[in-house]
Amino acid sequence: MKRTLLAYLVITSIFASVSDAEFQVNTRTSRNQANAAIAADENGNFVVVWSSWFVSKSNEIRGQRFAANGTPVEGEFEINTTQPGNQKEPSVAMDAEGNFVVVWNSY
Repeated sequence: MKRTLLAYLVITSIFASVSDAEFQVNTRTSRNQANAAIAADENGNFVVVWSSWFVSKSNEIRGQRFAANGTPVEGEFEINTTQPGNQKEPSVAMDAEGNFVVVWNSY
């Protein structure tokens, strides 16, 4: 609950500066998309990562970068390279220059 609330506050803070409207971050919509996490740099650019149930019997970790105004930067991308088992519950951190690192649980 605490992690979810913190993520919500960060997302709300970033999106409040971007737009008053909601927008979808993922392009793949089939099956289950869950456990989103977000991080931003000092200029307001941000990255969103999430767990995507797409491959049979396996989750993968996906991501999407955005400019400070909410415009997608390039396309949605896969983060994990391990396919067997469940890759889920990602967390992301971004430095001031926009470099980021993602961690997740793998079962």
